[in-house]
Amino acid sequence: MLQEVEAPPPEFAPYEAEHSVLGDGSIVSRDPHLNEDGEALYRFLLSHASTPPKYIVHCKGTHEEERRKQVKKKNEKGEEETKEEVTKETVIDFDFRIDIGQHIVAGPIHWSVADHEPAYRGDMFEEVDGRLGRREASGQELKNAHDWKERRSARGLPPWQDASSVHDPDGHTATLRSSRTIREWADDYCSSTKSFKEFVYEKVCYSQARNYHLHTKLIFFSQAIYGWNFEGIEAAIRSIILATHYTGKLSVDYELTSSKICVRSGGFWTETLLMPFVWLYKKFHPQGGGRWEVCGGAYALKYWQHCSQTDIDGDAMPSHIITAPDGVQYKLLGMREGEWFRLFEGTIRRSVIMKRKSDKVIIDPDDQVPRSVLALDGYPAGRRIP
Repeated sequence: MLQEVEAPPPEFAPYEAEHSVLGDGSIVSRDPHLNEDGEALYRFLLSHASTPPKYIVHCKGTHEEERRKQVKKKNEKGEEETKEEVTKETVIDFDFRIDIGQHIVAGPIHWSVADHEPAYRGDMFEEVDGRLGRREASGQELKNAHDWKERRSARGLPPWQDASSVHDPDGHTATLRSSRTIREWADDYCSSTKSFKEFVYEKVCYSQARNYHLHTKLIFFSQAIYGWNFEGIEAAIRSIILATHYTGKLSVDYELTSSKICVRSGGFWTETLLMPFVWLYKKFHPQGGGRWEVCGGAYALKYWQHCSQTDIDGDAMPSHIITAPDGVQYKLLGMREGEWFRLFEGTIRRSVIMKRKSDKVIIDPDDQVPRSVLALDGYPAGRRIP
């Protein structure tokens, strides 16, 4: 994949910033040095961005049942009466998760938001950078940006791709689209004198709802998973479950964890302030709140890499080679979503039929033949359990 790459920072003694890990795997730091030194902040983001997020698909089926019971109650006369009460109870039919993040083949690929796109650039509202300077984004600009992000995420397009480059399916365009580098955004954050600020590097799929924080100096480094048509996968999973004649309430959701790297100003005392005061101060005071959500990292489940004739000659699968209109050839890296679905199709079907309910994430298909069996002379290679 063709991409812009920022020059690595100069060598210097690493600074081990204090940070904590939340229950969802997010990394949060209030280390004062990260709020003052742009180089330290930049390195902190790069260091923790090297670990990809965890991404799973969660399938759950439920139905409602009526429960009837006899209860004794006293009437207005004080006499005891027996009445029947009817309540509805939700029953879980199946509940299982499959790991998708294990198939990530590349990343992080660093990217930044283009100047003309709405983003949090140090204030408590989204702005755009234009020829006449920075201004608050209009309602129509916000709506257009939100709608495109949802469509882009559902189709598995990379986060730096805008609607004008939609015909470039694998995003062979510049990934660093801001007029500022990520390092310069880190300096911008550190130079801010706002009381509550936050810089967040978020590993996120754009179908997920945005989270809002009660901290004022805030910077987002957004990490995205791309390469697969997640909308298509969801439809395929739903179809295979419904093919088992399941008639209950079905949900198929994507869950992202270990997805945020968050640097905030202020110490623990900022958490103890009354919420109304914090909100008002952040929203209206000139030195109140600031959020930075301007850059991120992307992780590919599949992508097309520029290849030479040697790579093509050595490739056993011609379908994994494409030629662009300009004659440049690309080789597919990673697993296609159709290949993944074929691999786990039987597992999904059996999990529904057998009413699987488990918090343990499924890593491998349950119909793989054990290696000890494959080692037997005469056993067909690649045969699967029916």
